[in-house]
Amino acid sequence: MVVIVRRSAELIGIDGSTYRVDDIRDVETHTSVKVTRIAQEIHCPECRCKTHAHGSTTATVYHAPYAGKPCLITLKKRRFRCPTCGKTFTEDQPLLCRLTPHASTRLEAFVLDELGKGKTIAELERITGASKNIIAKLEANAQMPKHRLPHNLCIDEVKAFPKRIAIRKGEPHMASCIYDADEKTLVDMLAGDDPKTVTAYLESFTKGERDAVATISCDLNGSYISLAEKFFPGAVIYADKFHVAKLVTEAVDDVRRRLTRTIEDGIDHKEQRRILRKAAKLMLTRKDMLKRQKERECVRCALESIGADDLKRAYLTLQLFFEWSDTTFESRDEMETVLKRWISIARRTNVPEVRSVSNTISRRKTYIVNAWEYGRTNAIAESLNRQIKDIIRTCRGFMSFGALRRRCLLVLGHKREPNKPIPLFTRSDKRKEGAS
Repeated sequence: MVVIVRRSAELIGIDGSTYRVDDIRDVETHTSVKVTRIAQEIHCPECRCKTHAHGSTTATVYHAPYAGKPCLITLKKRRFRCPTCGKTFTEDQPLLCRLTPHASTRLEAFVLDELGKGKTIAELERITGASKNIIAKLEANAQMPKHRLPHNLCIDEVKAFPKRIAIRKGEPHMASCIYDADEKTLVDMLAGDDPKTVTAYLESFTKGERDAVATISCDLNGSYISLAEKFFPGAVIYADKFHVAKLVTEAVDDVRRRLTRTIEDGIDHKEQRRILRKAAKLMLTRKDMLKRQKERECVRCALESIGADDLKRAYLTLQLFFEWSDTTFESRDEMETVLKRWISIARRTNVPEVRSVSNTISRRKTYIVNAWEYGRTNAIAESLNRQIKDIIRTCRGFMSFGALRRRCLLVLGHKREPNKPIPLFTRSDKRKEGAS
């Protein structure tokens, strides 16, 4: 049953001083609204003479949802004719969006706000009733964040497209992301993680803008650290300590895998493989964290396996690294001295995987000590990387890198308020401030 309800223009988000709402029809699938612009004296845009009415047309305009349903406006557009110069024209419509005559300004604001909250185009199509093309056009003309360099910069790479699809479409497989560590926002997304792409981006800024960067946090990617040394000579560089710990633990796991592959077939050897697989995660854990006797026994059996000398040396080197990372040093010099001692021990193990890691840590020693001294990590970049992956998965991928970049900047490029309730004592303090 169709119900006709009279409502004011402001109730559905229309300027009541400019437009008049004739009626609202609550249909089963949507809300239908008839709108007419309030009559006023219209002058010719050419000769500025007074004009008279010359017919009218109607147009369907998509509006922001009303009462939980899509809202369709039937807009009456009046035409006017100038008796002096003979020009005919349609009256201006402030209600309409400048990008398309099929959407209102209220719908444009609603779409951009919902896209910023993580909604997909398909979801907005169901909510608003507008087509995907209209919503995509509104998104394509959204205002992007300002081209800038943050005071505290984080940089990391994220997979933009699967390699097979990237080759077929000519799009980048990986993307470099620039983050603001203070505001926890995405500053920009670059099409590629190679040094040439990042260099071109950094060269687009003046020397004064680059000198304003105080700190840079990144993983042990050699190109990122080299570019940071080149373009930000006055900034403090932090090598993410979790990536360093991951590098050492992966070296131990690589030794275990190598040992597993070299074991010959047989009943006894099958049991040895089982023990090594069972102890895989336990061997990468701090020794003090193994509380159960069964876990400690499992690690001991794995280390005492036949031909496990390299694994035993690698495991002891990992435990020494954990001791260094957990120790609170009185000075930076003491921290660096103990790290140098660990590098020397790791090199003398003659385990290829451990020696390779020790050489990497030796080259980036200064930046690793910076991270441990000041407690800085690349956690903000990793968190936003996870959100970018969620956007890609939720949207079922993107047709181009430009669309991916635009959506990520729209969602992550602005500072957002946390979706958490205000604590009780904070609310009480705010009420007191308001009362005073």
